Amino acid sequence: MHSLPFEWPESVGAFSDGRILASGRPKEHLISVSDRQGNFVGQIGEPVKVENASAGASAILNIGRIVVDADENIYYVFCYLVTPTIRKYTSDGKLAAEWHPESAGLEKITTQAKKKQEESRDGAADGVLSVLRDRI
Repeated sequence: MHSLPFEWPESVGAFSDGRILASGRPKEHLISVSDRQGNFVGQIGEPVKVENASAGASAILNIGRIVVDADENIYYVFCYLVTPTIRKYTSDGKLAAEWHPESAGLEKITTQAKKKQEESRDGAADGVLSVLRDRI
């Protein structure tokens, strides 16, 4: 039995060769990569810098979901950023694209998220509202 050397796992993905991708509350990188035995082999992506957010709140705002497509591209969907954000990385970890989806439904949610963050004291984590988490 193997385990991942990862604190606060939130989302996992895998490549066909058995490498495992894990994300949680990112500090320096969005995704940790392990081999099939659970040995750390690399990191992918940088968190978004969030103004006026404490380190804890920033880590929560950068939590995301990992999706791996048939061509082994990695999509990282930020669940809590007030600006809806999706990043695409190549299988070797290079940033390939970034999107900011827009729709009437998302606009309503982002307005609520901005209001909740503004009401929160000092950028604390209690001012976080899911923007894309329940929509993927």
